[in-house]
Amino acid sequence: EWVQEARRAEAEARRAEEAACERAEAAQRQTESEARARREAQGQAEQAERRLEEMHAKLQEQLRVAALAAALAAVSQPRPVHSQGVAAAALPMAPAPEPSAPSPSAQSSW
Repeated sequence: EWVQEARRAEAEARRAEEAACERAEAAQRQTESEARARREAQGQAEQAERRLEEMHAKLQEQLRVAALAAALAAVSQPRPVHSQGVAAAALPMAPAPEPSAPSPSAQSSW
């Protein structure tokens, strides 16, 4: 009877060992799967970061172009002249006055 008990215990031990091996293999597969998922997620994050940097560079370039265009438009646009300046600009240029003869007191100082 002890022989049968020993065989039963041995069979039970084998089943327990097989179950433990299956759990270990499943855990190993899970670990590998999680590691693969982490690597894939890391790759996707790096790719997204590169795309974000590219878009940021493009936006900076577009802002630079827009700022240059605005500056060019501001420089090339005629500026409004003060109302007195407009009136003065509308008048014809008068000839410069001729120098008057020096006064007698100025002649004496020569």
